[in-house]
Amino acid sequence: MMRLSLTGALLLLLAGCAGEVAMPGPFTQPNALADADGDGVIDARERCQQTPSGAKVDNYGCSDTRTAELVVEMLINFANDSAQIPAADIESVAALAVYLRRQPTARARLDGHASAIGPDGRNNQLALRRAQAVRDQLVKQHGIAPERIEISGHGSGQPLLAGDDERSHSANRRVEGVADGLAHTADVMRWTIYTPGR
Repeated sequence: MMRLSLTGALLLLLAGCAGEVAMPGPFTQPNALADADGDGVIDARERCQQTPSGAKVDNYGCSDTRTAELVVEMLINFANDSAQIPAADIESVAALAVYLRRQPTARARLDGHASAIGPDGRNNQLALRRAQAVRDQLVKQHGIAPERIEISGHGSGQPLLAGDDERSHSANRRVEGVADGLAHTADVMRWTIYTPGR
């Protein structure tokens, strides 16, 4: 009876198999580890494509970050033939400035208007001066960059009220301001251990 040592058996086994073993060809992994949006969750598991950069995400690549468009409006009425901001409306300008500081990408548009009293040429200039007065207040008193504020004067061509009485004229001597921007809510989700089927 022939006895083989463990080493001899292993050599015999390897010798017998050496001619039959073939190396596998290129292999494509069905669930690659690619992460197209760079949020740390592989595409095979991803449920929320194009996650905002830097957002915290859950196990499926979804975050609780939301973007909303905000619009802030302002209306200032002026005395007849005046471009001086009334004392009662200084706070309205300050509130617009606060919004613009909090939303550094927001821009403001100021539209000046006049009543139908007086010649058109004078009303056009007066309407523009009113818008300029509000912009100057935002820039000089509140430090808002002037390039973020667009102004225009419309004269008496866009009345708020169509009447020819003092109430209508008073309402039409105005500056309408609007600022828009985007607000991002804070992300509150955290990464947790991934467990399939749960």
